[in-house]
Amino acid sequence: MNSIFVDHHSFWLDIKILWMTFLKVVNRSDISSDTAVTMEKFEGTK
Repeated sequence: MNSIFVDHHSFWLDIKILWMTFLKVVNRSDISSDTAVTMEKFEGTK
């Protein structure tokens, strides 16, 4: 089964993927799950 990326590979799709990844990281969205254990937010050393 082919993926959408392979079927529609282009420079602009690469840019879109990079941009969407950047936004996810900056906005910290969708980084945890109700079913997964995640670490507490790092507040620095005390």
